[in-house]
Amino acid sequence: MKNRAKPAALLAAVLTVVFLCSFATTAEKSYTFEEIGVSVSLPAELRALRYPVEEGDPFIPLTGWNSASDLNQYYKEMGILLHAYFPDTGASITVENWSDEESMFLETFAAQSEERLLARIADYPQDWGGRRMTASLENCGGQPFLLHTTESEEGVVLRYYETVLGGCWFSLRLYSSADGSPLLEEELAVLDNAMDTLSLPQGDPVEGLLPQSWQEIASIAAVYLGLVLFLLVLIFLARSVRRSRPAPPVLPGFVCRVSTPVGYADIYRDYLVVFPAGRQPLSFWHAQTGGVAETEDCFWVYPPNLPPLPLPKDGFAAGSPERLHELLPEINGQAERGAVS
Repeated sequence: MKNRAKPAALLAAVLTVVFLCSFATTAEKSYTFEEIGVSVSLPAELRALRYPVEEGDPFIPLTGWNSASDLNQYYKEMGILLHAYFPDTGASITVENWSDEESMFLETFAAQSEERLLARIADYPQDWGGRRMTASLENCGGQPFLLHTTESEEGVVLRYYETVLGGCWFSLRLYSSADGSPLLEEELAVLDNAMDTLSLPQGDPVEGLLPQSWQEIASIAAVYLGLVLFLLVLIFLARSVRRSRPAPPVLPGFVCRVSTPVGYADIYRDYLVVFPAGRQPLSFWHAQTGGVAETEDCFWVYPPNLPPLPLPKDGFAAGSPERLHELLPEINGQAERGAVS
C-alpha cells in the first residue's frame, strides 16, 4: 500500500510543479494609459519600455538608442506609448497612439460604415518587395479595427491592429526581430490575447457617450443655421412689407408730409392728419390745436389732449420745411382764432 502511495505522491508533485511553471510563464501585467483611457495586458516576462522612459532604464540598449532623451524624442514622434521586447527572440510589441489630419477628420472608426471601412483596404492583398500584405476588418469589443499582416516566404513578419479613437490613431503592433526572422505562433498569440484584454475608454463614441462624430455635429449645426436664416428671412420680409406699405393719398390743400415717431403726419392749409402705425388716422383742424412751433431741427405740433408731436426737418417725405415755415403765420392764426372762440 505504501509502495503505491509513493508514485501517486510523485505524480502529484510533478503536476504541481508543471502547473506553477505554466502559471509563471503565462503571468500577465496590465498597462493603463490614462491619457487615452486604454488598458491592455501583456506577458509579465516582456521587457517593457514605457513612455516617457527614465534615464538609466536597463532595456534602453534593446532599442538601439543610447539615451532616454533620444529614445523619448523618437517615441514622441512615432506616438509610441509602450514598447515591449520578447526576451528570447527580439520580437517586440508596441502600443501606439497619434493624431493627424485624417484621424481628426474621421473622429472614430465606429462612425464609419462597414462599406467605408472595407473600402480602405479594397486594394489588398498587395505584393511588395517579395512580401505579401493582407488586411481584414475585425471587431474587438464593439470597436472596428483593421488587421494588417505582412508575410515573407518564411512566415509572418509584421501584424498590427489599428483604429481611430477620439480623433487619434490607435494601434497594437507586433514586429519581428531586427534580422527579419518570422514571428512565432506564441508571439502571434500574445497579440491576439492583448486584443482580447484591451479595454477601451468608457463613454467612447462606440458607446454613444462621448461627443458625436463630426458628421452629426455638422448636421446639428446645419439645422440651427437653417433656423437662424429662416428667422432672418422672416424679419426681412416683415420689414419689407412695412416699408412697402402704400403711402396715404393726399387731398386738395396738401402742404407737406413728415415722418414722425408715431407715423406719417400730413399738413394741410386748414387741418393736419396723423397716421399712427397700426391705428386709424387722426385729423384735427388747426383751430383745434395749439398751433405749430419751429425750432432749429424740427417743428412741434400741439394736437388737443395729446403730447406734442415733433416734425423733424430731415423727415419730410413730401413738401419742404421752407414751405411749412412760410405757412406758419396762417396756421398759427387759425389756432389763435380757435382759442379765442
